[in-house]
Amino acid sequence: MLSSQVISSEFIDEDKIENFDGCLAHLLLNCDLKNIQELEYLVKSLEAFGLFYSKVALLYVLGYEDEVKKLLDCDDEKRILQSMVDFRDSDTGHPSSKLLLSTPKYISYSSKVLGCEVKVSFPNKTPFIELAEAIYTSLESFLATALTDGIYAKIPIIYIDISSFEDSDTLLSYEFSVQDRGSVFEVFCHPYTWASLNPTNKPVINKQFELFIISLIDKTFIIKDIETRLKKMITEDLVFARSMMFETCLGAIYNVLGENANQNLLDKLTQGERYPLIRKAVWDSTIPKKTIEKVDEVKIGDQESKPYLDIEKHKHSELAITSLIRTDLWDATVWKGVGYATLPSESPYMFLIFQDKEQGLRVFRDLIEQLTSIDQNNRLRISIVRGIDKYHPAHYRVVVSENIKSGGKAKLFTVISRVLTMEPSDDSNWRTFENSYNNFQSFKISPAYMTQGLSEPKFAFDLAISLKKIVVKQAWEININDLEKVAIYPDDNIIVPVGVENPPYIKALESQ
Repeated sequence: MLSSQVISSEFIDEDKIENFDGCLAHLLLNCDLKNIQELEYLVKSLEAFGLFYSKVALLYVLGYEDEVKKLLDCDDEKRILQSMVDFRDSDTGHPSSKLLLSTPKYISYSSKVLGCEVKVSFPNKTPFIELAEAIYTSLESFLATALTDGIYAKIPIIYIDISSFEDSDTLLSYEFSVQDRGSVFEVFCHPYTWASLNPTNKPVINKQFELFIISLIDKTFIIKDIETRLKKMITEDLVFARSMMFETCLGAIYNVLGENANQNLLDKLTQGERYPLIRKAVWDSTIPKKTIEKVDEVKIGDQESKPYLDIEKHKHSELAITSLIRTDLWDATVWKGVGYATLPSESPYMFLIFQDKEQGLRVFRDLIEQLTSIDQNNRLRISIVRGIDKYHPAHYRVVVSENIKSGGKAKLFTVISRVLTMEPSDDSNWRTFENSYNNFQSFKISPAYMTQGLSEPKFAFDLAISLKKIVVKQAWEININDLEKVAIYPDDNIIVPVGVENPPYIKALESQ
């Protein structure tokens, strides 16, 4: 609607208007009351631009059903309701499923990229809006072929907080930190205008923006040989040229929508004839969309061959990454070892021993925040892989990961794991723990940490988490679809029982 002020109507034909009208009506019918209340002044604007179905949808969700009857020339309330439900549930081919609020002083956008939720918060004005948009378009450009290139997200969510910073010498800067909520980028942007940019400061802000995007990708995604890959993407694939420079996007928006585009939009939403929200509840509260409620553990490891996946056909929204093992917290410390303790009257303890006390305890505080002290839903997966070295039969590996759960739109999962090789001279400690676990059918996992001057670790029993199940596997029997295949290495001397030919672990290694 704003672009029509500068773009001739001959470039916007009737088909484009009808398609836009249908998509907008669909979005309006999927809005909650908070979003709809923001649009009380928009009815006449929709009418002025010939968006009939959007006007009907907005009036209906606001509660003006009598006016809708007149516009549709229909008095059958059930028929109108069913039409609205059909329109709400239709597949418009539009990637968005909801409208985003425009009037708050501070806004948050969220989008899935390779299963990682990228959440950007920013002041609702120029140039912060354009900076947020440029971040998303640059990520999309960088990761356009990520699925086929073997690039994966390593964290489930990344926060990008944009704030105004009036430093005349620095137009754009950023800082990274690991907070309790997750990995966070704080971006400081000067509140400049398009008119204030010149040949001297444009290259500076573009360079800072490039460095930020590269740092964001490095902290968020797993890329093999990242330096070589990024250099190729920038110099040969010209990913920044594809996504356009941040300042170029700003200029294009000004040229199409005007220098006061955001204020013009706010004027449309806050001025003119008002249609106050009448409804006390959303129009479809009694007939909500069907959602998948059942969440079960995904059964994996029961296939002998790798299933065929046409990676390119999957959307970013169909990817998911497990969130229990936070790489940003684990990377801040060193997991040094595993210890055991058994008592006659209670289930045994397994201790994960960390080099750094505070960071190790932080790992477990985060686990407890997600699981509580009892893992009722069996999310945390602790696996023991034995028989990894025929010359040292007592050696084994410990895998800390997460059980995959079904439900939602996810079709492909990235599972974050941590693996540690233990090299005891005998397996007496493990056998004692295993016998106690079999007796109680449960165990507790707790952090421990090394203290300077002491040879023995200290234990934090107050951060213990109770689990019902531990997975124990022999290395030779791990197959191509087992989560534990991450604990099989090419140079292992795996123990294979006499008479076993073509053990499954061979295919697991080949698939890595």
